[in-house]
Amino acid sequence: MRTQNIRLLSPLELKPHEQTDSCRVRHVIGLLLREQAWTRPICVEATSLCVMDGHHRRLAAIHLGLAAVPVIAFTYDEIRLGSRQPGMSIGPEELIDCAMRGRLFPPKSTRHVFPPFQTDAIPLAKLLPSPARLRACPEESPSYRRHVDASWNSQASERASCFATSQSP
Repeated sequence: MRTQNIRLLSPLELKPHEQTDSCRVRHVIGLLLREQAWTRPICVEATSLCVMDGHHRRLAAIHLGLAAVPVIAFTYDEIRLGSRQPGMSIGPEELIDCAMRGRLFPPKSTRHVFPPFQTDAIPLAKLLPSPARLRACPEESPSYRRHVDASWNSQASERASCFATSQSP
C-alpha cells in the first residue's frame, strides 16, 4: 500500500471535467454532516488540478462553504483512464483540455483506476474558513479589503454556477 501526500486546497481551485447529479451532491452533503469528517480525499491530476475522482465531493464542499478539501495528486502515468459510456473513448490530454475549457462530460462518464492508498479522516471543522482570518479583514488596508471582496464575489459566482451545472436535465 502506497503512502500519499494529502494537500488541503480550496475546492474552487479544482477543475471538474464531469457534470454532477444534484441528488448525489445532497447525499454527499448529508454524509459529511453526519460523519463530521472528510473520509476520502479528492483525486486530481498533479499539474492541472483536474478532478479525476471526487466531483460530487468537490461540489458538496463548495455548497457547505468549506475553505479547503483534502486532495491527492496523481499523474496519468500512475492510473488507468476509461469510460463508462458506450462508444466513448477519451485520452488524458483531451480530458484535461475539456476541464480547462469548462466543457463538462455527463455525470459518471469516465472511470479512473488508482493504485491502493490509505488516508486518515479529517474533521470537518479543520476545513472551515478560519474565524480569525475573517475577523482580521476589516482591520486590514483598503486595498486588501478590495482584494478579499473581489475574491469573495468570485467564489460566490463559482458556487452559483456550480449549483446550476449540478442540476439534472
